[in-house]
Amino acid sequence: MPAPSALPTRSPPLPRGAVIGSFIGLTAWAIALLLVSLAHGDVDAALQVGLPCLLLAMAMWAVVTICHVAAIAAFGPSAPLTRRTLVGALLTAIAILLWLVDRWAMPFLRGNDQLAATLDRLGTTSSVPTVLLWVPTVVAPLLLWSPLRAMLSPPRPH
Repeated sequence: MPAPSALPTRSPPLPRGAVIGSFIGLTAWAIALLLVSLAHGDVDAALQVGLPCLLLAMAMWAVVTICHVAAIAAFGPSAPLTRRTLVGALLTAIAILLWLVDRWAMPFLRGNDQLAATLDRLGTTSSVPTVLLWVPTVVAPLLLWSPLRAMLSPPRPH
């Protein structure tokens, strides 16, 4: 067994509010989409769009959480690179989910007249504005470059 000093140390747990808040923030839209589909009795839309969107949103939440925990372990809880990692991971998740909604979910849902009418009554748009698709898509890798480079660099000798 390795000496205690050689064992990896656990980083402090993330605050429960941050974990729950980020989960709600990344998945609430997909839960609403699933519920609207089910409320209209459209099980096909719920299974073909609502459920996959919810599962992908949950996966994005998990990836953001894992990135944040890894950054805390690598740089410390309040280090600038930790904040850059968190914001970069969030923007990555948001970009992926926006592209998913714009290019796949909305066209499918707009093909159903009843669901399209409900979406219109709820004030949704039929597509995501182009700038909202591209800004997080471009900014996320720029933010993640420095933390990634620091995590993958070999340790410097003292």
